[in-house]
Amino acid sequence: MMSTSATINTETQNNNRQQPTKQPQYQQTHFTDLSKSNAHIAFGDNMTTKTTGSIRIYLQNINGAKLSHQQEAWKHAINFIDTNNIDFTGIVETRIDWNHHNQNIVKKLLQQKISHSSLLTSMCSPNPLNEGTPGGTASIVVNQLTNRKTNKIIDPTGLGRWSGATFTTSRFNLHIITCYRPNHDNKINSNTTYQQQVRILQQQGKQNPNPTTQILQDLIKQIRAWHQQKDKVIVIWDANDALTHKSIQEFQ
Repeated sequence: MMSTSATINTETQNNNRQQPTKQPQYQQTHFTDLSKSNAHIAFGDNMTTKTTGSIRIYLQNINGAKLSHQQEAWKHAINFIDTNNIDFTGIVETRIDWNHHNQNIVKKLLQQKISHSSLLTSMCSPNPLNEGTPGGTASIVVNQLTNRKTNKIIDPTGLGRWSGATFTTSRFNLHIITCYRPNHDNKINSNTTYQQQVRILQQQGKQNPNPTTQILQDLIKQIRAWHQQKDKVIVIWDANDALTHKSIQEFQ
């Protein structure tokens, strides 16, 4: 299970060597040696006290969280969001059929703890094989950031690879998406996220589809379209690859 966090700080300071102008500051953790990174531990910015004018973004691979019984995993996640003043939370590998009933369960849990919240989800489109719901994502927006949300972002392919929202400011639009990229899997009859996406892509007419590369191509296409509109984009994801891998380096 992995997690990462980031805090974008918009507080200002003066530059003594130049004419005094207010410039935004950004807090970002840099990895000096990516080859030694450990994918099984949390990484990202330290959760210091959040300052005024900043938003906090958090990602968690929940590795499946059932909504039956007492929903303890979701209660814990929502309490963590509230305790740490997280504005946008991305959850991947939810493995949940996000029908109206299940969405309402999570929405009610959010309402019990947080006054203003929005839940956005994704999963593979239903198919005749009734294969279940591997993969999937959930994006949770809370507190004042919900007032900025103008649009819901969905994966247009029906593969349920990402969810997210568009936020509008006086100067630009910001798109934040939660994304899950499946591991490559050669077991043709398996019920993994990868093989389920292979079958759906084949139904859509794709020849020899490779979901791990297809998602990169589709993300790049979408991000370029947003950039052409002068919009800002933040992608938080479980890429199921090392940061040093060629495909991830090319995507960055």
